[in-house]
Amino acid sequence: MTRADRLFSTVDHGAPGRPPLGREHLYPTDAGPRERLRFALSYAVLAPSSHNSQPWRFDLHEDHLCIHADLTHRLEITDPDCRELMISIGALIETLAVALRHFGHLGDVEVLPEPNAPWLAARVGLGGSYEPSDVDQAVFDAIETRATYRFPFADQAVPNDVTADLQDACRQFGPDLHIMRTQDERHMIADLIAEGDKRQFADPAFRAELSNWIHPRRGDTHDGMSGEVFGMPGVLTGVGAFAIRTFDLGDKQAARDRDIAEHSPVLATLVTPTDQPADWIACGRALAATLLTATAHGVSASFLNQPIEVPDLRRDVADHLGLDGMPQLILRFGYPNRPVPPLGPRRPLSSMLTDM
Repeated sequence: MTRADRLFSTVDHGAPGRPPLGREHLYPTDAGPRERLRFALSYAVLAPSSHNSQPWRFDLHEDHLCIHADLTHRLEITDPDCRELMISIGALIETLAVALRHFGHLGDVEVLPEPNAPWLAARVGLGGSYEPSDVDQAVFDAIETRATYRFPFADQAVPNDVTADLQDACRQFGPDLHIMRTQDERHMIADLIAEGDKRQFADPAFRAELSNWIHPRRGDTHDGMSGEVFGMPGVLTGVGAFAIRTFDLGDKQAARDRDIAEHSPVLATLVTPTDQPADWIACGRALAATLLTATAHGVSASFLNQPIEVPDLRRDVADHLGLDGMPQLILRFGYPNRPVPPLGPRRPLSSMLTDM
């Protein structure tokens, strides 16, 4: 079975004659590059970002757009070097590229185009014409159905050919998806995840920042995470934010995350050769490609990045796994045993966009 066959065996493509995502028929085929890029951005902003912070803004020109880091949406405590911020922007860039390919454009992506403008992450144009493949269609269809799944997975193995597809999707951008194959590896990383939880929750500044990004799903900010992330009903989001800010819940969170890590069908880390902004953006592009491929296969994913966010524990992750490179993210993959929650809220595109 080919990769396309495997993807199409698991994706629901909707009723015959009806666009699977419900709005791709609105693509402005007869309009100029500006309108086409703006439409593709409406898919790009569905990309994942740390704490659903959506740390990006756009300058839209006649024939291209510029993607900038929005430092007003950075995580100063969790992400002081803006590493995860740039990974998030990389995920947005690749989601945009997936949408452009679907709509018949090769995409012209120039990453970090100006050395003296470090927060200009990319300049993107339509590029030449492109004939999307069946795989392109399946991955595009996954954009609106992809969502982070933070609950325990079903007791069902992910087939080797699917994990191979995930690795292929990742490696096309340079990073590697290192899958932890042995119980010893998984146990050591689960312990580091738990230790990361304990250290982070012991820090009042970390708890304050985290609580500031816990918002009701229907709140006015259109960003952040609801209380569902922490296993509580969404209506109790405000209570959960207060509890996180006020109490050190590290031991409880550590026990939960250690168990989730140990029992995830696939536990992996995304690794880059070095640890520079260009690596972070490549990591984000690889992340988006991997998550969309997983979603197209019916596989869900979530993050367990706690030890990556603590410098000495990050070094321990690299040492314990014998990595030839820098670990950037820890992910878990598996089949959901309950309905996958909807995507988190998104800010209106107009609030992030400047027409030039």
